[in-house]
Amino acid sequence: MHLIPKHTLASLESFFEDSFPSFKILPESKIGSSHLAVDIKEDKDNYIIKADFPGINKEDIQVSIDNNVLTIEAEYDESKEDKEGEKYLRQERRYGKYSRSFNLGDNVDEAKIIAEFDRGVLSLQIPKRSVAPVTRTIPIK
Repeated sequence: MHLIPKHTLASLESFFEDSFPSFKILPESKIGSSHLAVDIKEDKDNYIIKADFPGINKEDIQVSIDNNVLTIEAEYDESKEDKEGEKYLRQERRYGKYSRSFNLGDNVDEAKIIAEFDRGVLSLQIPKRSVAPVTRTIPIK
């Protein structure tokens, strides 16, 4: 399994924040795709991915596979309406689109992937395809 690098503004952000302490890059949720925190583990038979989706319903999460690339996506849209006589003084709760992609490679059994969602955590069990090593003698001409 190989991770597909995610384009990030982290190095640019830290450069500006170190050089200009009053300068802050907006959180990704304000300008585009939010960071989706994941843990990836491996045992002898499976890869296990766990992704946090706080405040998101199972129905709002999509998991898809295309050409050995697994993509996890969800949108979270928090109501930003002010009630009569109220206004936001500060809003830090995230909203936006979560998305991560992973290159599964050729050694997984895509048809047997199991997805479960419990208390805001998506768990994916991705079985490894058992590939017996090929041993043979190659004649020299």
